[in-house]
Amino acid sequence: MKLLKELDERYTEEGHSRLVWFMLDQIGYDSTRDWIPEAAARTNNTATIARRYQAAIALAQDAQNSRSEFYLRNALGQVYRAAGDYDRAIAIQEEICQEWKPRGSIAVRVEYANSFKNLACLYYLKALQSDATLRTVAVDPWIVKLEELQVQQSKHQNRNVPLHMAGFDVNEASIFLVLFYRFRDRPDEAREL
Repeated sequence: MKLLKELDERYTEEGHSRLVWFMLDQIGYDSTRDWIPEAAARTNNTATIARRYQAAIALAQDAQNSRSEFYLRNALGQVYRAAGDYDRAIAIQEEICQEWKPRGSIAVRVEYANSFKNLACLYYLKALQSDATLRTVAVDPWIVKLEELQVQQSKHQNRNVPLHMAGFDVNEASIFLVLFYRFRDRPDEAREL
C-alpha cells in the first residue's frame, strides 16, 4: 500500500495522480483487479482507491477504450467486495450485466463474462449473509437472482471464439445454483444444470 500512496501523492500535468495512470497501465494484470482492492480493504483505504478507480474509468471512457472501462469497473466492484460492501459491489456488477451488451473484441467479451462471475459470487455472499446454512427461505431472493443471472448469461455466452479461448465464460451462476439446490433438497434441478 505504501507504493500506492506514493503514486497517489504525485500528480501529472493532466491533473490525475500517478496511481490513476498506474491503474490504466496495469489493465490485464492481477494487481489492478485483485491486489489493489484487497490492499485497500485491509488498510481502510477503500474510499480513496474507489475514487481513483472512478477517475481511471472516466479516462478510459474518454479514450473510448471499452476493455479498460469494463476491466476497471470490475475492479471497482472488487474494491467494494473486498471491503465487505456487497450492496455497492452488486450495483456496479448489475449495471454492467444488465445494461451493457458484449460488443467488440474477445478481450471485451472476457471482461463482460467476468462481470457475470463477479455478480454470481456476490449473490452467493449475500445469501451467506442471510443464512450461513443456505437452507432457510432467507436465501430465496438470492436463488431467484442467481436463476435470472444464469438465464441471462446463457443468452450472451460466447460460442464463436478461438479454441484456446473456450471456457472463459463459464456460467458461475449455474455452479452456485447447483449448491443451493442440493442444500434445499432440489436434486432434480441440480442435475439439470
